[in-house]
Amino acid sequence: MRLHVRNIRAVQDLKIHLRRFGALIAANNAGKSTVLDAIRLFYGDLDWEPRRDLPWRHDGGASFVEVEYELDDEEAEELTEHADGACLTVRRYFGDRPGAAGLVAEDRRTDVHYAIRRGESPLAWRSPAIGRCVYVPAAARLSDYTTLAGSSPLRDILEASTSGLRIAQAVSEIEVSLARLREALLAEANPVTTMSDRLGDLLGAWKLKPEIALAELTPDTILRHYVELRLTADGQDMPLDAQGMGVQRAIIVGLIQIAAELRGRAGYTKASDLRWVVFEEPELYLHPAQIAGLARDLHELAAGPATAVTITTHDPTMLASAADGIDSLVRLYRSGGGVAAAFLAPDDVDSALDRVDERSRYAQAAQRCFRQVPPSRSRELRRARLLSELDGQRAAAFFADRVIVVEGFSDVVFFNWLRSKGLLQRIGANVGVLDAFGKYELHRAATTLSLFRIPHVVIWDGDAHGKTGDDLVRAACRDEAAWEALRAAANDPGSCTLGGIRLAGAVETWLGVDVEKSNAWKAGNLLAELNERFDLSGSLVRERAEALVAAIADLFGGRDMSRHTTAPVFAGCLLAPPFPATTRDFAAELRQLPLPRCRCVR
Repeated sequence: MRLHVRNIRAVQDLKIHLRRFGALIAANNAGKSTVLDAIRLFYGDLDWEPRRDLPWRHDGGASFVEVEYELDDEEAEELTEHADGACLTVRRYFGDRPGAAGLVAEDRRTDVHYAIRRGESPLAWRSPAIGRCVYVPAAARLSDYTTLAGSSPLRDILEASTSGLRIAQAVSEIEVSLARLREALLAEANPVTTMSDRLGDLLGAWKLKPEIALAELTPDTILRHYVELRLTADGQDMPLDAQGMGVQRAIIVGLIQIAAELRGRAGYTKASDLRWVVFEEPELYLHPAQIAGLARDLHELAAGPATAVTITTHDPTMLASAADGIDSLVRLYRSGGGVAAAFLAPDDVDSALDRVDERSRYAQAAQRCFRQVPPSRSRELRRARLLSELDGQRAAAFFADRVIVVEGFSDVVFFNWLRSKGLLQRIGANVGVLDAFGKYELHRAATTLSLFRIPHVVIWDGDAHGKTGDDLVRAACRDEAAWEALRAAANDPGSCTLGGIRLAGAVETWLGVDVEKSNAWKAGNLLAELNERFDLSGSLVRERAEALVAAIADLFGGRDMSRHTTAPVFAGCLLAPPFPATTRDFAAELRQLPLPRCRCVR
C-alpha cells in the first residue's frame, strides 16, 4: 500500500510505502500519531475536526488522505470497474473538495468525500474505502475489543463460530424447547396473560391492545445474551478489566490475530474484507521478555489473509525483535517545519546494496592483502542483512536525531560513558551511537543511516598508528581500504554523512589509558580507567574527551573545523569535514584480482 497525506496538522505533503507488516519509528513529536490518525480519518474511524486537523501551515491545497492498494488477481477482478491493473487508488477529501462549487446541493451535502482516482482524475465520487481500520491505541480499553453489542474482534470470532451447520442444528433443537416455553408463558391464568388482559382493559380507550411476544432465537441473540468471555484462576472468575495492562494488551493482540485467522479459514479473500490493523506502541506495559513473542504474533497476523499491520514504536527491543518480519520500515522526522519520511524504497535499496557489496568486497580483499576476490552475496541476503543485525543497542540509533557511528564495542562503551557524564548534551538532546561491527563495515552503517535520512558523524581508529616495518605496511593498506569505502559512502547521492574523525590509534591509546588485552575484560577496564582518570588534575582523559565532543558538535553543526585540525590533541588524527570523493573504481579493481597490491604480499 502507498499512503499519501496532504495538509493535515503538521503534515503538508507526505508519501510513504507500507507493506503487509510496517513500522513507523521517530523521535517524540515527529508526526507518528498524525500519520496513524490520518489512516483512521480515511476509514472514518476518527471524525474530522477542523480545529484539530486543519493544516498548521496551509498552502491553499485540499486536505486529503489517499491510499493506493496493491491487489491480487481475485481482488482486481472484483474491482475491475475502477482498478488500474493491480492497483486501486482511493482518496478521501476533508472540507470542500476541488470543483465543489459547481456541484448540485445533493452532491455537496457532506464535507467528507471519497474519490476513486486514476492519476489526478477522479473516476467516481463518494466511493467507500476498502475494508476497515482496526485501531489499537497506546492506552487501549479491553472492553472495546470484547464487546458483543457492536463490532469487535471477539464478535468476529463468535460470528464465525455461529455460522456452522452444527450450531444451526443446535439452534433448531433449542427452538423446539422455546416453543413449549412460549405456550407455557401464554397459557390462560398465567401472570403474563393476566397482565396482558389487564393492560388491554386500561388501554382500550386508545384502541390499543398489548401483546407479549418472545424474541426469535438468532445468532445476534446468542452473542449478546448467552456468550461471555471470562478469565479464571484456581477455579475463580477473574474480572477482565481488573487484570494488569500487560495481560489486557496480550488479550487484544490475541483476539485480533485469531479473528484474522478465522476469517481466512472461512474464505474471506475479497478486497472489501481487508483489515488494516494500526497498533500504537504495542510494547507498552509488556515485560521485555514478552516483546519478542508479541513481535512474532504481529508478524503472523500480517501474514494472514486480507490483513495488513502497521505499528509505531519507541522501543529498540520491539524493532529488533520484529526486524525479521517487518517488510517496510519508515522513519518520520521534522523537516522545514513539517513532517517528512524516509523509507526503504525498493529501487533505492537495491542500488545502495549493490554499492555496499562492491565496497565490502574491496575492504575484505584488503584484509586478505588482495590475494583473492571475496564472493558477492545475493541481493536477497544483502537486503536481509540490512536490518537483521539490529539488536536492542544498535536499533536505538534509528530513534535518534543525530548518530555517532563507531567502529566497535569499546567505542560504544566510551560514548555511553560520555553520555553518563552529560557531555553528549553538547552535541544534541537526542544523540544515538551505532556500532558498525568493525572499520570495514563503517561504509555500510553510513549507507543505511543515509537511507533513513539520519545525520551522522563517523569516529574510528587508525590501525597503522605506532607500527613499523611490514606491520605498518599491512595496517596502512587496510586503513586506506576502509577509508576509501567510507569516502565512497559519504559521497553517495542523498548521503547524510556530515564528517568523521580517524583517531591516532585505538580509542584507549588516544585517551592515554591502559589497554586490556583480554576482550572479556576490555569494556570493564576501559570504564574503570575513565572513571579513575577523568577527575584527576590535568587529566588527559578529560581534555581529550571534551575536545572530541566539541569537534563532533562542530561537524554536526557544519562549523569551521580549523581550530580542531591544528589542535595538539588531534595530532596524527584524520579530520574529514567533509569527506573527499574516493579515487577508487571498486568494480574495476575487483575484476583485476588476484594481483599483488601491497608489499606484504610475497
